[in-house]
Amino acid sequence: MQYESNRIKIKIIGVGGAGTNMINLLSNEEINDVELFVANTDYQDLNKCSCPNKIFLGGATKGFGAGGDPKVGRECALDSIEDIKEALKNTDVLIVAAGLGGGTGTGAAPVICEEAKKMGILVISYVTIPFETIEGKARTNIALDGLMSIEKYSNSYMVLSNETLVQKYSKFPFYEALRISNITLKNTIKVIRDIVFETEYINLDFNDLKQVLNNGNKIGVVSGVGNGQNRAEQAVVNAFNNNLFLYDIKNTNNIIINLRCDKTTTYEEIAIAKNKIDEIINIQDDSKLFFGIQYLDSSHRDKLFEINVVAANLNSLDENSKITVLENRILSNLEAEKTNSINFIRKSNNKDIESNDEVPDLYLPRNNE
Repeated sequence: MQYESNRIKIKIIGVGGAGTNMINLLSNEEINDVELFVANTDYQDLNKCSCPNKIFLGGATKGFGAGGDPKVGRECALDSIEDIKEALKNTDVLIVAAGLGGGTGTGAAPVICEEAKKMGILVISYVTIPFETIEGKARTNIALDGLMSIEKYSNSYMVLSNETLVQKYSKFPFYEALRISNITLKNTIKVIRDIVFETEYINLDFNDLKQVLNNGNKIGVVSGVGNGQNRAEQAVVNAFNNNLFLYDIKNTNNIIINLRCDKTTTYEEIAIAKNKIDEIINIQDDSKLFFGIQYLDSSHRDKLFEINVVAANLNSLDENSKITVLENRILSNLEAEKTNSINFIRKSNNKDIESNDEVPDLYLPRNNE
């Protein structure tokens, strides 16, 4: 079993400026068994990155970036497709990290996802959506178009809104609040890495991960730690309070629960943790559930009880929220691609809304779509 796990290759490619920043953070962390790459059209930004594995997305820009145009970002990625293919060789799991709304992340990331999927790689995308109040509606529109392509070419994807992030951490310094999205990516990678590589008392492996993420659509990964007398319940509550994605981890039918704890952990504590998760998620009898337990050694004294949850096929945090309208726009665009029609219908309170009166102009299909 250990031999099988060691054969699994996990790679992460940060695409564009935001993706490069994410990889820079990860380069300073100790994450074994994961190979880091950066891909960028901006040669100067690429050259400053501490990550040694660099993919220069050359072409007409001559290293000066995509200028905020996703079409240019896409063309540069296509011009560099052989370099991308080379980086993707011998890969089982690919995590593509990018900020949507600019030229390179929005345009090049879907090209990388598409190529990886053609090669039979499990593709997981981690993307951020811009600050609408600061960066404007046009940039958000670009991000949504990019998200549509990310969804199309990824097995699973995660979306984190910078706007939501800074609102939740409004008392934090702006720089520190932004770093939280990078930390969320780091935690996600560690959870996936532990499932694939760590030998467990009740074991999880790569095939379990594939079962959940192969057609996972929207996914969420949360992690929480508990200490003291009520550590089991505390760990679960902390995990779900740490959900920064745009999707609520409830009513999922595909889930992995991985418990990391010391050998003093009792069956009662494990049952408390599982029951609390059942209470929050409302796990159904027909749900596809994978449960693992990994015992930590004495060097992990600061993390005596840790809960990690990977949930797939998620719903929005609020059925009436803007992100739901965004999703419906994306879905309508995908349908239009198949039927050559552009109809936008939003469901709310079990009633079809065929009028656009309640939907802000930003979130409606544009005339050229």
